[in-house]
Amino acid sequence: MIREAAPTLSLDEILRDPRVCLLIDGWSEFASGEHVGEKQKALRALRNTRVIANGKVSDVSDTPFKSWSIELLSPQQVADVLDAARAGDPVLPGPVLDLLRLPLLLSIHVLSNATASATGELLRQLHDHLARDLPEGFTAALAGAVAASSLSGDRSYGRLVLDLQARAALKGIAEPARLLRRLGTIVERNGQVLPIHDLYWSWLSGRGLLASQSIGAAVDHLHTRESYRVALQSGARPREADIVAAANDDLVLAATLDASLRSPYPVPALAAGIDRALSDSRLAVRSRGGLAALESGRSAYLRGALEALSALSSAKLYIADWPQALQPEVLFPQRAIIAYWIGLEATDFILNAVAERGGPEWVPWLEQMASAGKITKIGALAAALGCTEGIPAWGQPHLDDLFRTKPWALGAVAARRSNLALARHIATDYERLVEAVIPQNSGAWINLNRALVGCGDDAVFESLLSRFGILTERAQELLGFAVVERGQPWIAAFQRIAFSKPGGRQHHKLAETVSPEIDDTTARAWINAGHYEVGWRVLIAHHGEAVLPELIADLPASFAGLHHIPSLAVMRFLDQAPASLPDELLKRLGSPMQPKAMQDVLNAMAKAYPTGVPAIVQFVSQQPNALPAYHIAQALRLYEAWRERLGRQLFVQLPTGESLSFSRWIARHSALYRWEDHFTPEMLSLSPDLAVEVVLNHLKGDIEKSAAVLRALKDVRSYNADLLDHMLAVPKLAELIPGVYASAFDTFPVAALHRCIASPDIDQNILLFRLGATSNPLHLSVHAALIERVLTGPVDLHSYRYVANMLRGHTAEDTDSLLRNAKGMGGNGWLWLVREVEAARGERLINEAGELRRKAGACG
Repeated sequence: MIREAAPTLSLDEILRDPRVCLLIDGWSEFASGEHVGEKQKALRALRNTRVIANGKVSDVSDTPFKSWSIELLSPQQVADVLDAARAGDPVLPGPVLDLLRLPLLLSIHVLSNATASATGELLRQLHDHLARDLPEGFTAALAGAVAASSLSGDRSYGRLVLDLQARAALKGIAEPARLLRRLGTIVERNGQVLPIHDLYWSWLSGRGLLASQSIGAAVDHLHTRESYRVALQSGARPREADIVAAANDDLVLAATLDASLRSPYPVPALAAGIDRALSDSRLAVRSRGGLAALESGRSAYLRGALEALSALSSAKLYIADWPQALQPEVLFPQRAIIAYWIGLEATDFILNAVAERGGPEWVPWLEQMASAGKITKIGALAAALGCTEGIPAWGQPHLDDLFRTKPWALGAVAARRSNLALARHIATDYERLVEAVIPQNSGAWINLNRALVGCGDDAVFESLLSRFGILTERAQELLGFAVVERGQPWIAAFQRIAFSKPGGRQHHKLAETVSPEIDDTTARAWINAGHYEVGWRVLIAHHGEAVLPELIADLPASFAGLHHIPSLAVMRFLDQAPASLPDELLKRLGSPMQPKAMQDVLNAMAKAYPTGVPAIVQFVSQQPNALPAYHIAQALRLYEAWRERLGRQLFVQLPTGESLSFSRWIARHSALYRWEDHFTPEMLSLSPDLAVEVVLNHLKGDIEKSAAVLRALKDVRSYNADLLDHMLAVPKLAELIPGVYASAFDTFPVAALHRCIASPDIDQNILLFRLGATSNPLHLSVHAALIERVLTGPVDLHSYRYVANMLRGHTAEDTDSLLRNAKGMGGNGWLWLVREVEAARGERLINEAGELRRKAGACG
């Protein structure tokens, strides 16, 4: 696509340009299963590119990314949208409002006039609204085609249309491709299917799966579980035969299907399977039975499920499926059973589920449990604050204890963003809470702030603003963080008070943000009050380099002996400066130059793009020993940013006639002629190949310096035999191997990896974590050795997950062979490992009896 738009430009240069940001949609679905190694190739190819990727989940191989979770809309935002779109309509119940916090579902609800209370039902109503004029049977044909596409893993648009045409013909529907285009929910992009949303695709797939004749193929693929869930929510019904067929291979799926029938008794095959699993001596099997019991929603199995949960908690095993399986709306009618169990191991799982997804009906029960001594008053209060919009009277006396001893328990309240009463309480008592209640050396204030920002409305922040000037300095400082998180226009409002008079170092967080609402008059008043930086940042934001003459006029004739020069320091906030600025600054240099002043000179010179950095390079290259190592490292960082932006390099000619890029020259010069313990390794790390060369050819006899360089090295992208041999031979260097080669283990020969996993000088836990990001099928024997190692010790789910990730790239045959030949096949530890492999590969490998589903020696 890029080559079509700009055929004469280099693709590599375009991607390296700092003005370019590559957006990748569906990263978690890219190159999965046996092709997962393509992810590492993509990451290596894009290592110098700015990338934003979205996906449903992240895993250990995504460590090059900084991961963020998108926050849902607040209940108040949802209510505001509904008020605007459907003025006069009755207020929706809490569970529906909570569901509509997902922007897609809110859009569907508003645009299609939907009235649903579940995701699947909302998707059905949207589809039915759009397909209202299409022939009867078209939806069924489309759902079948989508299901077939999902099971095959082939999302080509051509295949989908061909399958749709075949199914439509059986129903007597003409021109289905035209009808699909008219529907508009699935379009073609570059030959691939592009649905309006992944959830919509999952819903259609689920409808098709439930209507098909066999569930066998669907059981193999774990991604179908979401498809079944949303399809069942929309009213689709499974056949009893499907439940029976699923019970042997996936008890949890069978229970999900059975629960949707709302029958008084479970299908016998399912009942027998749950009973058998809950009575098994292997905890891995009981865990599956417990999950199935919870999915079934039947009180007869709840005690067994809770006992399994307690056993997991006692064993310190965290299984990601359990928190979501605890559904408060299903558990509430069975709270009498929970009352006998509550207070034992894993009680917090129930309380957390209530806090995160429960409704106000739980509050009286929580009070009863606390009064009976089954749970603490603090634990009960934390859950109650999450599931209601107020502060229960019985919990009011325990608020301070909650804030002091379990502030993290406010996480559910902050995430649900619906407890305005709590936000008002925190705001009213903010100074006392941060000064006298929470520990002074703790991060409890962060939890208070999150609840304040998440649940507070404009009136709450208005009350804080009215008292901001009289709060203690500590309260002002900590509240500043909440204000910045809240955003504009509140930042500007609090800044007007914070910077209106001299002093106020406690307002450092507020000073980090430039507010467009602040006018020039206010900014100059701040400058006059001593808040030089924040005031000038406003003026620079308003006027850019037009303010530079005023700043230059304020500079002293010489910088000699001066530590802080305010007008010089603020020049770093300019986006652009004229080419004359570097000379203007250099002529003011004197002796001695103080460190901060020199730092500010270099920062200001770099703003004269593109000539400023070449002036810095010339200055450094003419006298490389004149500046301290700190400033040399700073100059190198400025140069690297300039090089990435311009796409060019500057070279320094050596006396020998050889030319080296500035980055290599200055790093090499520092390493060979003026070593500095911190900054020299940092500079070398920017040129990994040079760093390796220096370690092997110049520092081989100096272990301390070699270790410093290797410790700073973060970007070795490929195997280097000489370096590995050298590091393995020196214990102090061997321990650095997991960090040095963190992104390169996929490129290692098998023999080299065997040496690493056998080395007593390498922390094997760290190495296992690093290897968890790899998935090279050529490392089969290494993976076999690691499977044996992790199964030899006690159950360790973290280690199992790392090993499981390594198996993502293997064929089904090799995966089966590795597991079939593993030590302790069929035992508890082996079962836990296989379940982790299933999650990593996205496929069901064993049945509920713990037997591999693939027949020994089977192919294809």
